[in-house]
Amino acid sequence: MIDLKTTVIAATASLALGVFSAWSLTADYKEAKYKAVLSEMRENAAMALFEAQKSAVEKERENNRLAQELEVQNAKHRQELAKVEDELRGYVNELGGLYDRYATCSSASVPPDTATAPQPTAPASGARLSKKLEGLLLSESKRADEAATYAQTCYNWIKRLRDD
Repeated sequence: MIDLKTTVIAATASLALGVFSAWSLTADYKEAKYKAVLSEMRENAAMALFEAQKSAVEKERENNRLAQELEVQNAKHRQELAKVEDELRGYVNELGGLYDRYATCSSASVPPDTATAPQPTAPASGARLSKKLEGLLLSESKRADEAATYAQTCYNWIKRLRDD
């Protein structure tokens, strides 16, 4: 007959063998499932990356097209401003310079008697501005026009980007 000790040893050995083989089978299953999930995640990530790159390239192309369009409009506007500036300088030269129509006569005298109300000075028919001041005013006018053109181009850029 089989001894109890031998039976316990056989049962323990078979239980250990069963546990080890079950662990081995489930570990292989879990690892295969884990690898499948990782593989699927990699595929999804690769597709998402591809779509994002494709979208970024399309946006970049659209932005470049928009930039070229706005640059062309800006160049046309600058040409128009240059024509207007040339006309303005022509008018200034034709009229003999710029004049300050609000200039007052500097030879007006102040009455010595303070009890008498001061008489308003008669405005001059227009004091001619110096060439230096003319140049300054015309150049500042040009700078203001260029700043306005630049601001309008920036505004159009932002507006078009938001609309898309």
